[in-house]
Amino acid sequence: MAGPPVAAHAVDVTATLDAGVASVAAHAAYLDGLGWEDLDPAELLAAID
Repeated sequence: MAGPPVAAHAVDVTATLDAGVASVAAHAAYLDGLGWEDLDPAELLAAID
């Protein structure tokens, strides 16, 4: 995720986080090709703050 080191605003994505996790998980073959076989989409998205 790109952006400034200090955010000036935020968006609450709580209501759509599950859809984001499902979207990342649906790209499993792509992520495997990058060598990210052990990637947990929920952990990835939860860690972005």
